[in-house]
Amino acid sequence: MCERFRTSSKFLELEIPLPTLHEQQRIAAKIDIVAEKIAEAKNIRTATEEAAQSFIWSVCEFYLQKWRSLVELKPLRVLVEPHRGISYGIVQTGAEFEDGIPTLRAGDLHWFSVQTQGIKRVDPAVEKPFQRTRLRGGELLLRIRGGVGELAVSPSELKGGNVSREIAVIPLIAEVNPEFAMFMLAAPTSQEKMRGHLRGTAYVGINLKDVRNLEIPVPSRAQQAGIVKEISDFQVKNDEVLKFQSQTSSGLDAIIPSVLDHAFRGEL
Repeated sequence: MCERFRTSSKFLELEIPLPTLHEQQRIAAKIDIVAEKIAEAKNIRTATEEAAQSFIWSVCEFYLQKWRSLVELKPLRVLVEPHRGISYGIVQTGAEFEDGIPTLRAGDLHWFSVQTQGIKRVDPAVEKPFQRTRLRGGELLLRIRGGVGELAVSPSELKGGNVSREIAVIPLIAEVNPEFAMFMLAAPTSQEKMRGHLRGTAYVGINLKDVRNLEIPVPSRAQQAGIVKEISDFQVKNDEVLKFQSQTSSGLDAIIPSVLDHAFRGEL
């Protein structure tokens, strides 16, 4: 109690500049104008960020619609390696097993990327029955439980690893570029079809049967590579915009404290 009293007393002893009332009103008006301009800039920044975040999906949709009008749509079930098919991974991964099999779980899969650090390791005996989903690198991965629809391509460094039941492994045949398929399935039209097949209440997901029936256009391998490059280039530029927007946000947040500092020093 005594310490609190001493602290309060020191606070009451702090000195602040006290210009005339007219000067106070002038400074307050200037600060209000700055605050309004910052609010307007933040609104513009937010709108720009939202547009940038949705841009990549629009690009995917553009290419999906373009190529579905030029080539035949094919279901995923005919575009995968017959001896592996489309399967989900380990049902019960069990406790962490030192030096075990690295196994991707739902939280490790993000839009167009895989988190490769801190992956759970599973007892090899538990993993052994799930050979069909053992990763070789280059498989298309689709989240089918919780956050359904996220897609990525299995990185080469995870060769020999596996996935949990929340993730479907789609081992595409050589005629299909996995990144091309990823972008086609990321398009809003494809995502809407997935959402239309959601099942469950407490733990929502999509059945493998419905995944196997998802359709994508399949132009030549060279055309697919060209499309992947174009979308990837758009993605890089989009990420640059988002990074800039993040930096702008930090800069805007720093303006008001700076203005107040100048005001209290009589420099406004």
